[in-house]
Amino acid sequence: MLYMVSAGRCIYNGKVDSLLGFLTRHGLQCPQFHNPADYISEVASGDYGDYRDILSREFELPMPDSSEATKGTKTKYGGLIMTSEQKADANRMYSFKVNQFISSRFSLRCWLSVFRNKVATPLRIVAYVGFALMLVILYYDIGNKASTVTHNATMFFSMCCICVFQTILPPS
Repeated sequence: MLYMVSAGRCIYNGKVDSLLGFLTRHGLQCPQFHNPADYISEVASGDYGDYRDILSREFELPMPDSSEATKGTKTKYGGLIMTSEQKADANRMYSFKVNQFISSRFSLRCWLSVFRNKVATPLRIVAYVGFALMLVILYYDIGNKASTVTHNATMFFSMCCICVFQTILPPS
């Protein structure tokens, strides 16, 4: 399946095998030995003229009947409008209660598994302390000056990067 969008409008939605026939029906001929996916991308970007309106007409959604529009049972995209009871049923179906005891038990097991690793956990703690000291030394007394907003932003970005990259380190 291929779904091609140009300027926010669908210009093709279907199988790749039927793409060439679709383009031929609308007056576009894909050159021989040319990749059809590249060709439809070039058409979408407007290299061969503005064919967006012509191609997108086939994929526009029909307007709802006036009787359905007054009832309010369907949206313009064909979906059903849910009543408050239906919304409550859907929320009940996909929600569940979490037992606090089980949740705290899982947290305890997680922390135990983290602290059982006698190499990675102290190494991470030392790395955090080292990075903190490095940032304190580099950015000491920077926050008192209004002219150093970029330094404050740089320090914040550095702290975010350190936190992200520390969490993705391998556990052992």
